[in-house]
Amino acid sequence: MSKTFLQIFGKYTASEKDAVILNSAENIKIQADKENRILQVSASFNELIEKERLYRIEKEIAKAYDLSIVKILPHYPEELFDSDYIPELIREIENVGIVARGFFSKYRYKLEDKTLTIEIPFSSDGVSLLYDARTPNVMQAILFSEFAVNVKVNIVHTNDEIFLASNNSLERTIEEFDKKMAEEARAYEARKISGSASNTPDAVVLPRKTSIFDSDAVPTTNNEICQIGNVKFDLSEPEYVYGNSFIISPTSISAINKPQKNIIILGTVFDYLQEPSRSGDKINISFSITDGNSSIEVKNFASIEDADEISKTVKNGAVIALKGY
Repeated sequence: MSKTFLQIFGKYTASEKDAVILNSAENIKIQADKENRILQVSASFNELIEKERLYRIEKEIAKAYDLSIVKILPHYPEELFDSDYIPELIREIENVGIVARGFFSKYRYKLEDKTLTIEIPFSSDGVSLLYDARTPNVMQAILFSEFAVNVKVNIVHTNDEIFLASNNSLERTIEEFDKKMAEEARAYEARKISGSASNTPDAVVLPRKTSIFDSDAVPTTNNEICQIGNVKFDLSEPEYVYGNSFIISPTSISAINKPQKNIIILGTVFDYLQEPSRSGDKINISFSITDGNSSIEVKNFASIEDADEISKTVKNGAVIALKGY
């Protein structure tokens, strides 16, 4: 009887869920480059594995065996492939293709008759770069390797203003955050059932983290485009709407871990709320801002006139830069 995945990689300790997934692997084949400490594992699975989970497992195995790179090449039944898998394909092409990184922070796609068309808000020259790097061919090769399906991939430019105004990368970030939170909740419930989660008041069950990401995103600005993590903001034509003007040089929200004066943040507004104070002569304003990596709540007490002025611009979905304490 052939060994299971975890029997082969005995030094690696997997989580309970990861162990179930990995030990379902069949047809395991291993190729090693001893000189460069690179390991490639090919295996068949009967259920899809999220790319982020796969990348984490690869890093953990590499650490356990002191390797430079571990790459797991999954193979799935063809019937598991549908249009819902395309975001996972995009994650993989960004992971393996240096040229592709940044081009798919915003995209939409259509899969019809074994033809995948991906629209991105880049010029024809930008799309040409992806073709020069054979990005569509690499995507086709990935799908054939994983599902044994032949899919024609086309990458095209779009001028759709409604699509261009959307924030696709932010939606992806929120979706991934929700998935990670759901995993933590399931793990917690499993520990409760097994009796390993204590009900005493001082029990620490879920670890607190400042960010779900490995490190704080560092804002970078190039050609008046500021990028924080996977999200990009256009700084080319800022309109000062309240208070004194300032140079937009933002700090990542996730890096704010203590009170600071004159700090600048940049992001999208959500949960905007304003209501009269108890005395009725002031307006309590509160809203949150996310830069795609983390979020922060903002509170302000304003006169009725100032509140009206603020609410004209600061509203849900608006992108603003804010300076304050």
